[in-house]
Amino acid sequence: MDDGILLSTDKSYLKQCLKEINRVVNSLLLKLNKKTKIGHIKNGIDFLGFRFYIKEKRVILLLRNSTKKRFKKIINKYILLLKNNKINKFEYNKYLSSYLGLLSMGNCFYLVKNNKKI
Repeated sequence: MDDGILLSTDKSYLKQCLKEINRVVNSLLLKLNKKTKIGHIKNGIDFLGFRFYIKEKRVILLLRNSTKKRFKKIINKYILLLKNNKINKFEYNKYLSSYLGLLSMGNCFYLVKNNKKI
């Protein structure tokens, strides 16, 4: 995994960390992508298909709409492939399992239930 979040109450500390991370990444002849930024958590954080918020000292995570749409589109595609005997049940379950792993991290029971048609 190459994604990460660094949280702190001290913005100057985060700026110092970002400089150090950039130094290490550059020494490996790599670059941070354009999504790398320092922001305020009250605006929420997009991370790994979810949007994270802190509300009343609790972390709330909501599945991004783009992730929901992608899940529905991919599942329908693989259901069609399965029905047309282009893939077998094992392959279908393999594709489904990768999304179920992601969706198990959030409150996505009904999304899965309503779209897992096989």
